[in-house]
Amino acid sequence: MDFHEFDGQRLLALGPKSTIVSSAPVTEHQCLRVDGGSKFFKPLRLWYLPVLHLLYTAAFTFGMGYWLNGKLFLISGPDTGNADHGASISQTDVNVIISVCLAVSRTISLLWQGIAVWRCTFILLEKLGLTLAETNYMVSWKLPIFALRAGALPRAAAVVLVLAWPAQLSNPIASGAVSWVPASNFRSTSRTVFLGNASKGVYWDYFLQYQEKRENYIRKAAGFASLGTASLYQSTSATEILVPAARRVAPQLNILPGGTAIENATVPIFNIKSFRWAQQKELSKNITIPMTDFSSQVLNLTNELYSPLSRSVTGTSALLREEAWRMPSSDQLPPPSRASGTRYAAILVSRYEEDENGHDHDCRTQKSKFDALPPDVDFVRVNWTNGYFDCYVVAELQIEAGVTQCRHSPQDRSSNSTCLLSPTSSSIVLASNSTSSSDSLVQLALDMMPEVQGLGAALGLYDESTLGGKLEPYLRNSLVQAYQGAWSAMNEIFTNDTLRLEARAWESYPVLQAQVSLWRMYTWLAVNLLLTVSGMLLFWIQRQCEGRTVNDPVIAAILMDSSEVIGKDATGLCNTVDTGAGHGNLKLRVGLKVSKVRNKMGSFEEGESRASLNASYFHPQLVPFHDR
Repeated sequence: MDFHEFDGQRLLALGPKSTIVSSAPVTEHQCLRVDGGSKFFKPLRLWYLPVLHLLYTAAFTFGMGYWLNGKLFLISGPDTGNADHGASISQTDVNVIISVCLAVSRTISLLWQGIAVWRCTFILLEKLGLTLAETNYMVSWKLPIFALRAGALPRAAAVVLVLAWPAQLSNPIASGAVSWVPASNFRSTSRTVFLGNASKGVYWDYFLQYQEKRENYIRKAAGFASLGTASLYQSTSATEILVPAARRVAPQLNILPGGTAIENATVPIFNIKSFRWAQQKELSKNITIPMTDFSSQVLNLTNELYSPLSRSVTGTSALLREEAWRMPSSDQLPPPSRASGTRYAAILVSRYEEDENGHDHDCRTQKSKFDALPPDVDFVRVNWTNGYFDCYVVAELQIEAGVTQCRHSPQDRSSNSTCLLSPTSSSIVLASNSTSSSDSLVQLALDMMPEVQGLGAALGLYDESTLGGKLEPYLRNSLVQAYQGAWSAMNEIFTNDTLRLEARAWESYPVLQAQVSLWRMYTWLAVNLLLTVSGMLLFWIQRQCEGRTVNDPVIAAILMDSSEVIGKDATGLCNTVDTGAGHGNLKLRVGLKVSKVRNKMGSFEEGESRASLNASYFHPQLVPFHDR
């Protein structure tokens, strides 16, 4: 019998059927060789597991990296308040799907490991022989016998079994490749909101005609700036956080939750492109007058008798200018403009009383709330007749001031909207667009900034301790917040309620964004490729053997003829339930005896009949290895 294909054999009973309980003698039978399947599908049926595993793991890796990565999922299943968004799955569902997919991958690898260990066992029995203990060890533990004598074949068989193991242990790499990051998405239905839109009206006339109205407007601008400050410091504990360049204060939006997207809004932007500490010798006299002459009103819009920098509060700052503000000659709003170029800003870092003994003191040696001061600052010292002296520092700035437009597309409900309400204060509109354009209130907001900054410092709206005493972030933030507060306040004050801009708002809801570590997924795929290498190596080994590929190992083992082994054993090897000490000679080395193969492709050779082939086809025999 040519036993090259254990899965293709079948028994043909030539006599009457017998049962196990029958006392009648069992008639002889012969094995028929069945050559089923084409040359393509037959190998595929025998070796499909490594191929299936390769395709499956590659598809899973691709799906994780290019389908799952970056997608948004609900936190706890479908949200009834979000029913208009359509059906979706939650983060928990995704975790279940990933677990199921990984379980399928491990199942395929387990199936391959099970068939591979049987095939290696049959190969080693045929080529080298194994003891019963070694056979039991390989099949039970699915591990190679490392004590076999040297040779390419046993080593290759050991590699086959070792390479089949990592794929089963690699799933934690893939499951740990997914991290979940809090994000937001937007509902598909919107609500109408109304935003301020400055225009000529009675409040603009009040601004031009009444001094007390301008004072009230500056106070309101300082209050708007303080709203931005509160939301900023609630959002983080970082000591050098900078205020976003584009923000708008819109109190009428506080009925909306944070993170809401606005369809269309105009947002003031004050962008400081460069910042350096100026040397005193670089400053013109007109620039230093607001610091050296407190009676100067060059920085004032109101009839205040003193400069905004005259306040004795440490941290008082101002955007400097060389010329005094001029009342607009027209009763119309100023023409649209934007500002860019070099500007200077001053800040009071300390005020001290002269020593009673008349000793002079250097500003750098005096303590300040902003210690430690940058080493490159140059102080402007101002001595007063009351025995005090002030220490100022001046920064040279390259600025760009104007407005920017932020929009939200209803088709894009991801968190990439350019116009969102602050998560910590829903009255703050944040814009991610950095392109500035002209607006009628730009120059007016710049002119109001010194008094808004001074009032903010006097009211304690800017707290240097929140920035860890960092001088540059403090000055930057005071400038940006003052401009944003002044523009936002004037835009609201000069708005005619009947001419407000209508816009749409999309409320947000929390979701989780899947972020997949691609290097972890590629590592997982590489580990699983070892199983493919295992299959290729076993295919090569199988080609060196007389016996055909085993696809039904349990049937092949049951139908194996082991009578010679039993006949040659004198130790009572008859226990089919347990093995070990006292249960027979487990050290007996046995081998597999098969008929010689004349045609490995499984087809008839020229002149060979099926009858002659079947006549030489017999059960594989398990025999003592030395008798082969």
